Amino acid sequence: MTTLRANLAIALLIGMLPPPALRAQTSEVDAADRRRAKAAVAAAIPKAAVDPTRPVFHFRPPAQWMNDICGAIHYKGYYHIFYQYNPFSGDTWGADYTLWAHARSK
Repeated sequence: MTTLRANLAIALLIGMLPPPALRAQTSEVDAADRRRAKAAVAAAIPKAAVDPTRPVFHFRPPAQWMNDICGAIHYKGYYHIFYQYNPFSGDTWGADYTLWAHARSK
């Protein structure tokens, strides 16, 4: 199981993409969802910035709900983490739009 997880993480890091036919069908939806997600997070940042219960010294997205970190790895000099993220549901677990997000160290 460990090898499977490591291979999956490496595949994600090197940019494994869905087949071209599937990409063509979903690219417009993905672009629209990304724009909508960015707008929702930008709108929520002011509220998150003044929340005294928000972590300060641990990884967190700029705003909205995230789940625990899964798949933390060190690859080619960078730390990478993957986590479930809902850019629309504020501080609650959302059934409307949960996706996998990625963050990398500088």
